[in-house]
Amino acid sequence: MENLNESEDKKKKGMGPGTTFVLILALLLIGYYGYRAIYVEPKASLGSVNWQEDTYEKNAEWEETEDEIYAPEIDYRVSKHQKKLFKEMFKDCNKSKRKLVKACDYKNQKLRNFAVQIAGKDPGNFNLAQVCDLFDHCYKNWKYVNDPATTEYLAKASETIENNLNGDCDDFAVMLCSSILAVGGEARINYAWGEEGGHAFTEVNLGKTPSEEVIQYITDRYYNLKVFGGELNGKQDKDGNLWLNLDWFAENPGGEYFNYKIGYTFYILNKYCENIDASTVTESD
Repeated sequence: MENLNESEDKKKKGMGPGTTFVLILALLLIGYYGYRAIYVEPKASLGSVNWQEDTYEKNAEWEETEDEIYAPEIDYRVSKHQKKLFKEMFKDCNKSKRKLVKACDYKNQKLRNFAVQIAGKDPGNFNLAQVCDLFDHCYKNWKYVNDPATTEYLAKASETIENNLNGDCDDFAVMLCSSILAVGGEARINYAWGEEGGHAFTEVNLGKTPSEEVIQYITDRYYNLKVFGGELNGKQDKDGNLWLNLDWFAENPGGEYFNYKIGYTFYILNKYCENIDASTVTESD
């Protein structure tokens, strides 16, 4: 009767050590697999969202460590022109020159603020990156709108900022030229006529900046040039200054020129105009 009572007492006190260990182990296993089911995501397959996110993070990290493209400073002197009083008075381009000089209000506060905020993405002395920044911004955000049917309307650059970059080709040329002047560069505007009609476009004075540095930066920045030939277009004046094409038809600085036969060039800073000399057009490989 005594042994029987001891056995009953053990049952009342609880299970033996072996049973307790098994129970604890079972509880641990249940807890472990329950945790995995709730909190641990299954491994992603090749086409899953997680795989794409991982790839994006790796690409972003690579872009941050990528070598910065060198943008050469533009070493130039404002162009000079011989002005003969009697000849200047009777030029056919004088009327258009006066309108363009007035339209290129690069000292206007709104225009200046617009230009420096964009060029400030590549701070420092006037450089090729700033020219490209200004071109890209105007080109990507421009909306073409015709002039009134019976009037050749030329908007001031500050006016074009107010209308959120809307206008035609001469408005674009004025806007881009004024922006370059506002950050310390020199640019000129061309009116040209060819088989396709009339057109206006801007060129920037790169002065004596080494052409190989210009070509290297442009082709690195606009990599599609390497696919489509890699040619840069500009004009060299009598003083050896290179004027780089900034026509919106070109789609990038140094792109192909509008096909023209005659026209005028307008130097805004000098308040000077002359006939276009198409023989100075150059292409750089």
